[in-house]
Amino acid sequence: MGLQNYEWKPLYERDSNDLDREVLIPALSEAVKYDRKTGYFSSYTLAIASVGLKRFIDAGGHMRMIVSHVLTQDDVTAMEKGYDIRERLGGLITLALPNDKVLAARLECLAWLVAAGRLDIKIALPTDEQGRLIGGKSLFHEKVLLLTDAQGDRLCLTGSVNESVNAWRDNQESLTLFSSWQGGDPYIDAHQTSFDRLWNGKAHRTRVVDFPDALRDQLIALAPAELPARDPDEV
Repeated sequence: MGLQNYEWKPLYERDSNDLDREVLIPALSEAVKYDRKTGYFSSYTLAIASVGLKRFIDAGGHMRMIVSHVLTQDDVTAMEKGYDIRERLGGLITLALPNDKVLAARLECLAWLVAAGRLDIKIALPTDEQGRLIGGKSLFHEKVLLLTDAQGDRLCLTGSVNESVNAWRDNQESLTLFSSWQGGDPYIDAHQTSFDRLWNGKAHRTRVVDFPDALRDQLIALAPAELPARDPDEV
C-alpha cells in the first residue's frame, strides 16, 4: 500500500467532495510523516486539524505542526521588556476538550501523539521587517499539509480551508493537491523548504517558538488511556 494506491484529484471542493473522507483520512492512512501549517491556536483548531489521526497513529507516523497565535500589544510590550515568550504564551491559552464528541475524540488522538513523543508543535508569531513582534490582528495564516509515506511518495495540499468547524463542515472550501509521482515535486519541494525554514527559525517575517511546557502538559492531560478502535470520523 501507499499514497499511490489512491486516485487523487488535482482539486477538491466542498461543493462536490467530502474533504475528510476523500482526502485526509485516506492520505493519513498511508502517511508516516505529516507536516502541517495551520491557523489560529485553540482547542477547536487542534481538533479540526486532527481529522484522520487515528489512522496515522496506527501507521506509526510522526507529525510536526506550526500553529499561530494573535498577540495583544500588551503581550508584545511585556516580551520586549524581557518576559519569556514561551512562558507568556503558556499562560494565555487554556486547552479543553470540545463539547462536540467527534471533535473531542480527534483532540484526544492528537494529545495521545504528544504524550507518545510523536507530535512536535511550534507557534508562529508575525514580525515586522526588523524582526519585532507585531500585536493586534496580524496572524500567521498559511494552510499547507505535507504527507510522506513509507515508500517516500509525497502529497502536498494547499487551499482555502480554515481550521474552524464551519470551514470543514459547511463553508465552500477547496484544496489543491500535488503528488510527487505526477510532476508535483517542484511544488512539494518549495512548500517543504518553506516549512523547514519556519521550523528552524530562519523565516524573515515570522518568529517561531517552541511549544510552551504548560500547554504541552495540558495536552498530555487530555490524552486517553486507550485510543478508539476506529477513527472518530468513521464511527
